[in-house]
Amino acid sequence: MRNSFLAAALALSLAPDAYAHDDYKLGTIKFPVSCNAEAGRHFTTGMLLQYNYHWGPARKAFENAAAADAACGMAHYGVALTHMDNILGGAPTPKQFADGKAALAKARTSGLPTAREQDYVAAAEAFFAGDEKQAPPQRMEIFEGAMAKVAAAHPADSEASVIHAWSLLAASSLTDKTYSKQLKAAGILEKIAKDQPDHPGVVHFLVHAYDYPAIAHRGVGPARKYSKLAVAAPHALHMPSHIFTRMGYWQDSVDTNIASAKACGETDWCRMHAYDYMVYAYLQMGKVDEAAKIVAPMRDYVAKVSNESRFVAAYALAAAPLRLALETGQWKTAAEFTLPAATQEAWSKVGSPEMIYSFGRGLGAARSGNVAIARAEIERLNGLEKRMTERGDKYWAGQSAIHAKAIEAWVAKAEGRSDAIRLMREAADMEDATEKHIVTPGPLAPAREMLGEMLLDLGENRAAYGEFVKTLEREPGRRRTLQGAAMAAERTGDGGNAKKYREMVGPKAEAPGTTQVSAKAEEPDPCPCRFCRET
Repeated sequence: MRNSFLAAALALSLAPDAYAHDDYKLGTIKFPVSCNAEAGRHFTTGMLLQYNYHWGPARKAFENAAAADAACGMAHYGVALTHMDNILGGAPTPKQFADGKAALAKARTSGLPTAREQDYVAAAEAFFAGDEKQAPPQRMEIFEGAMAKVAAAHPADSEASVIHAWSLLAASSLTDKTYSKQLKAAGILEKIAKDQPDHPGVVHFLVHAYDYPAIAHRGVGPARKYSKLAVAAPHALHMPSHIFTRMGYWQDSVDTNIASAKACGETDWCRMHAYDYMVYAYLQMGKVDEAAKIVAPMRDYVAKVSNESRFVAAYALAAAPLRLALETGQWKTAAEFTLPAATQEAWSKVGSPEMIYSFGRGLGAARSGNVAIARAEIERLNGLEKRMTERGDKYWAGQSAIHAKAIEAWVAKAEGRSDAIRLMREAADMEDATEKHIVTPGPLAPAREMLGEMLLDLGENRAAYGEFVKTLEREPGRRRTLQGAAMAAERTGDGGNAKKYREMVGPKAEAPGTTQVSAKAEEPDPCPCRFCRET
């Protein structure tokens, strides 16, 4: 599988006009529009790229459609879709809002001769209707309602149903443990897949629909399918790793993301999301050197492009270096992690990357005994929680609260306070009530895993074992958790489970070689978990 991914990515990188050739796959769709034949072909290419989240080339294809037919209003509708960006990850930027509204205005003036096309544009207008300060969940709910009406008005139009499913996923709640909207979207998509198995939007959005621990097994088939369906799109090559991560298929995740990063070509920020998933997978396999080799160019990129604020790239650039430090027990390195002033300013506007930066520093500080830095980061997280709450972003506000409480628990432990376990248990329960955001392969440090480590430190081995096992229900194959479970089982005299979890861990982690996390990094622990020498 790895060779086929790499061959496809290499072929793409050598073909600048790849999308004009059948050899470079994007999948197949049937999306008729009231435009001339040439414009229709460009529109179809644009939608194929749009469904695969390759927005730049998609916008170019839609612009080509408009140039081929001045009366093709749907070409401008397509441009507006590209400005929605990844609505599953959050709302567009102010510029994207402005550009999307302008594109829809052009769609109206260019020509929309059918009620169907007018309905598509009206639904997109509903998305862009509010200003950029409107709370993302509210915007997504409005868009989902509008697309539901389009799909109901045109039941024979499968494209309306695919976009409706996309809007359902965007409007779904990460605290809904019934996955009601995700499963509703999956039901729509599974039905269409029977007749259109190579539809990239269907397969792509099915992977998103099942990207949750309790239902991830349903996404293995779509993930395997998508890894081969649209090899001309970097995101399509990356997306299967969401399910592979949920299932603990680490080498598969590495392979898909190597291909995705190569397919990004010279677009540096495009690679960052794939790199974050690669770093996470390498660390779970104990390949610390390989993870460090990926982190090094990410740190170089931050130094070179200090104002990077694209959400998916900024998040990865904050998370990956801290993952390397925290998962290898380099607490002091995490506490000393610094960023250029321009980077901190840019990320403060995005919100969540600043939160990850603060959490990683604070956790490293608390666990290395630097209570002053830890408390400063708790204050920063409290401020972020307030800011995010004020702008209606309840999910990230909640994540900030979880992270602040987890750091406070380690501060309590460092100070010898009796409330450390209570605080960490509260953080773990809060985290269990939510799901991870789609942008991240997993938390920097699961709160319940940290609860297990605290209990193990205190000699409460049986209770620690239970917390590690429970963590694995959400994070299967996670290396630190497996090591903790093996240690706890061994200390309780449960040799069978100790052996089982040791075998699941596999070979011990290799120590980082010449590539260090930072120039100030302390001597790295050769094991990702400080208990692993004993296991």
